[in-house]
Amino acid sequence: MPARKVATTNLQTSCSSASFTSAALAGRPTPLPRCKPLASPPKDNNWKQKYKEPSAPDTSNLPPLPEGWCWASVEQVGFVQLGRQRAPQHHRGKNMRPYLRVANVFEDRIDVADVKTMNFTPAEFVQYKLEAGDILLNEGQSYELVGRPAMFRGEVDDCCFQKTLLRFRPSTLLDGEFALTVFLAYLNNGTFQKVTRRTTNMAHLTAERFLTLAFPVPPIEEQRRVVHSTREASSRISRLQRELLQALDKSASLRRSTLDDAFSGKLIPQIPTDEPASALLERIRAERANQPGRKAARSSKERFTPARQRGGK
Repeated sequence: MPARKVATTNLQTSCSSASFTSAALAGRPTPLPRCKPLASPPKDNNWKQKYKEPSAPDTSNLPPLPEGWCWASVEQVGFVQLGRQRAPQHHRGKNMRPYLRVANVFEDRIDVADVKTMNFTPAEFVQYKLEAGDILLNEGQSYELVGRPAMFRGEVDDCCFQKTLLRFRPSTLLDGEFALTVFLAYLNNGTFQKVTRRTTNMAHLTAERFLTLAFPVPPIEEQRRVVHSTREASSRISRLQRELLQALDKSASLRRSTLDDAFSGKLIPQIPTDEPASALLERIRAERANQPGRKAARSSKERFTPARQRGGK
């Protein structure tokens, strides 16, 4: 199936107008306004026959948003595309290019320790080349990790991506870091899992289902404030996690040393007038020997010598 590239409806700051916001908060699907086209306008209306208007999300079961925010669909706020399919004929060629796959895309980070290459024709390179700011999401993954997102920040030059990944390229009026924050929230709160297609041991976040996901859109300045606050909170959480791990390691070490000290007599002061342990053991033996009905213990030699060798029949 060829990769699907979806045109987006650019957002405008007029999204926060009172009439638009009231309609969005009331749960009525409201088409997002368009910005001015960057290219020359078409001479006729034939383009309308080929263009499918991005669909607005069903807001009937969505929570209310703060004033000035509105609900959109992923399809309305960015371009979505699947990566290039791997195939034996692409393993060699004149235009070998590095590409990213699921093994490279972790939660909020790109790992480039093991980047493979594949042949991309010049036209394919233009189609699948990653740009700084693109967000990559795991299309095929375990159920818990499906949709795992990270932003490509130019870690590898002239890099493409494989079909096991979805690329989200945000609209110019959507802050890419805010989009990443939303997708990280969807990974951790189960939103991605709810729309995945599951097989025996794999889950898939298909492009079709990803496109229809509801996406909260605040004004652009508020998007940036959300990103800043989220990053600060995440930094504090990471610091607390590191401190907790250090404390756990320290407590385990302290427990071992405490037990070692307990059995080596280092936890309490030694008093010379205390009864020696040898005398205590002797008293314990005497008490055991004087217990009524208790037979005297045989020596180890007696226990393991056959009866006939001891004079028995």
